[in-house]
Amino acid sequence: MFEEKTVFDVKRELDAGDPGGLSDREAKQRLSIYGKNELQEKKPPSVLKRLIGQFMDPLIYVLLAAGVISVLLGEQGDAAIIAAVVLLNAAVGVAQEGKAQKALDSLKKMTRLTAVVRRDGRILEVDSAVLVPGDLVLLSAGQQVPADLRLITAENLKTQESSLTGESVPVEKDAGFLAGAHTPLGDRKNMAYMSTFVTAGSGEGIVTATGMETEIGGIAKLIHETPEEITPLQKRLGDLGTVLSILAVGLCAVLFLMAIFQKRDAGEMFLTAISLAVAAVPEGLPAVVTIVLALSVSRMAKVNTIVRRLPSVETLGAVNVVCSDKTGTLTKNEMTVQALYGDPELLLTAFLLCNDAKWGKREVIGDPTEAAFLLYADRESEDQKKTDVRDRKKRGRENERWSEKLRREWVRSAALPFDSERKRMTTVCRRQDRIVSFTKGAPDVILERCDHYKDETGIHPMTEQRRQKYEKRFPFIPRQADASWGQP
Repeated sequence: MFEEKTVFDVKRELDAGDPGGLSDREAKQRLSIYGKNELQEKKPPSVLKRLIGQFMDPLIYVLLAAGVISVLLGEQGDAAIIAAVVLLNAAVGVAQEGKAQKALDSLKKMTRLTAVVRRDGRILEVDSAVLVPGDLVLLSAGQQVPADLRLITAENLKTQESSLTGESVPVEKDAGFLAGAHTPLGDRKNMAYMSTFVTAGSGEGIVTATGMETEIGGIAKLIHETPEEITPLQKRLGDLGTVLSILAVGLCAVLFLMAIFQKRDAGEMFLTAISLAVAAVPEGLPAVVTIVLALSVSRMAKVNTIVRRLPSVETLGAVNVVCSDKTGTLTKNEMTVQALYGDPELLLTAFLLCNDAKWGKREVIGDPTEAAFLLYADRESEDQKKTDVRDRKKRGRENERWSEKLRREWVRSAALPFDSERKRMTTVCRRQDRIVSFTKGAPDVILERCDHYKDETGIHPMTEQRRQKYEKRFPFIPRQADASWGQP
């Protein structure tokens, strides 16, 4: 809805006209109305509820009935064994599910988000949970969008929206764009959505929705409404319990009728029938199944896979076909530079200066393709390899990468981001008194704009023969790589 409205109309509707943002008082009032900016989850069951849940199984019902009958028959030993098996089964199940819940809770604490906002004319960093509609949020590369936003400004802003659309390619944002009534979510260039990531640029937006009212919140609602289904193993164990119950009752009935027909002691035959029925119950089966599943969960935990419910392991084992988004799920969503064709130093320089990716604390932040260039340049650059460590320490730059050194020397003064029409990105950089324009893009687009080329002998005018030589190389590149880029 907000994607169809101008910034002025959105501000008026949300009463967010103050450029300094909401006041602390107003933010607190709205928080009491709208609630915390969090996705609601089903409250985890208590220990007692998890314990009771372990007994909700047809086979367990049969075991409990067999235990009661054993007590009535005076078979205290059998009753004790059955009770021990049932309790062991319940204890293992409760302990394993409790361990999984603790692991999930720890992950949630580690991933607590913060947001940069304007409030009372100040720029503050706050817990994303206290964001309210009307808040002004500032975005920058590497951040996760903390709520649904109608963008006010967008400076080369790109967001990765795979959590909503499944598309891993970053989407370029435009604050001036107005969506139509039926514009798909992935095409709403004037919006930024909760759970997506800023891969490049910066911007500012008005919070239009929080918590369960966001687009990702709508997905969460659908998940909550989906009923839990029993696994194939649970179904089979339930069927086994039903069959055993029927057989036990049938056996008792047959033996009792035989006793009456043969004029035997009916009471004695009844006890015999009950004893046979109890003996037929596989009291160790539930415990064995639970222990096996628990061992499987432990093995999966060693490879960083958390299983909340034990039967889920068996479900995965029964799966024949898995349908999944490939990028970022089955693959790392990482690209790697395989080879360079041309002057390595010139190419690396151009690909770093015509590049919005940057180093975060531990990893590269930005578009996967640009991140690949940055990683390759810092790993392969001869300058980086030959730089004397002691000299860097003297200059106080012992941790400076080659890419950082290059960008410090070449200051960007202007940029044209990559788009589907131009099929190229251009930056203008200054180094002392020298100004250079760097462009990268699709090889065919770059080549048709080149009037010179450089080889080991120097720079020469582009000839038709040389152009054809480069063009002949293009068809072979896609066979070796997922994408190819050129630089003039």
